[in-house]
Amino acid sequence: MQNIGLQKQDVKKIITSQVKTIFYLPLCFAFLHISFAFPFIVKILKVFLLDNVILTLEVFVGSCIVFAFVYILIYLMSAKTYYKILNVS
Repeated sequence: MQNIGLQKQDVKKIITSQVKTIFYLPLCFAFLHISFAFPFIVKILKVFLLDNVILTLEVFVGSCIVFAFVYILIYLMSAKTYYKILNVS
């Protein structure tokens, strides 16, 4: 991109935008998916006499937080590597 006349700051903004989209869009859809699936999971758990909805919600929220934290770490490592590959600091 620098070969066609873009400044390093512009290249870094474009790369950051693209990498964030690639990483965070699936994360958002995963959270959306689990929020729609939650009522059905609660019903399935009630069949097995596991009817503590508050505990189930806490586990789902905790899982989402841990998953998001790990995902963010992977994003930061991938972005750093991508910048090294493209020689953008």
